[in-house]
Amino acid sequence: MPIEHKLFPMLMHEHQNFLTKEEAAVMTEKLIELGDAQEHVLLAGNSTSSVDVNQQVLKEFPYLDDRLQSALDTYTKAAGINDVSVFMSWYNIQDTDSQIIKHAHPTGVVSGVLYCNAVPGTSGIELQNFLADYMRFCWWDVTEETEYTEETHHLPIDVGTLVLIPSNLYHNSLINMTDKRVILAFDAKYHSQLGY
Repeated sequence: MPIEHKLFPMLMHEHQNFLTKEEAAVMTEKLIELGDAQEHVLLAGNSTSSVDVNQQVLKEFPYLDDRLQSALDTYTKAAGINDVSVFMSWYNIQDTDSQIIKHAHPTGVVSGVLYCNAVPGTSGIELQNFLADYMRFCWWDVTEETEYTEETHHLPIDVGTLVLIPSNLYHNSLINMTDKRVILAFDAKYHSQLGY
C-alpha cells in the first residue's frame, strides 16, 4: 500500500455564528444606512461597494476588533505564518441576481468576509483551486471529482459566518438569491508591513 502525501493544501477557516443574528441585523442596517457604496467593476448586476470610497468600515464596529484579531491569530498559527492585522475593510450590498466576479486581493496576506445578510445556504463563496491550471486534467479525463481534481469549491454560508482565506486565492460568488445580500470584507497584512 503506498504512503499518501497531500501536497500544498490551501487553508480556509469558516467561523459559523461569528456574529449573532442580532449583531448581523444591526450591522446590515448600519451598512445600508452609510449610503457611500457605489458601482464597482467586480460586481455584476444591481450591486454596490464601498471599496473605492470607504476602506475603513470596521471602524463603525469597534466591538469586533478583538474577535477578528483572535480569528486572524488562530488562522496565522494554523498556517504557520507571522501575525497579521486588518488594514482595510469595505462592504458590498447586492440585490437579487447579482454576482461578485472572480478576483483575488493582491495587497493582502489574509482576506476575510463577514456575512451580515444572506439567505442561509445560498450565494456563498466559490473558491478557485490555484493548482487547477497546472494539473493537466481535462474534463473528459476526470472520472470523479476529488480533492485532487476539484477546480472550484463552493461554500454555502449563513448569516453571521466569517470566512478567512489567503488573499491570493481567486474567489467569487454565485448568483445572489437574497434581496439584500450584505457583506463586510477586509484584508490583513503582516505586522511588519504595518509598522508594528
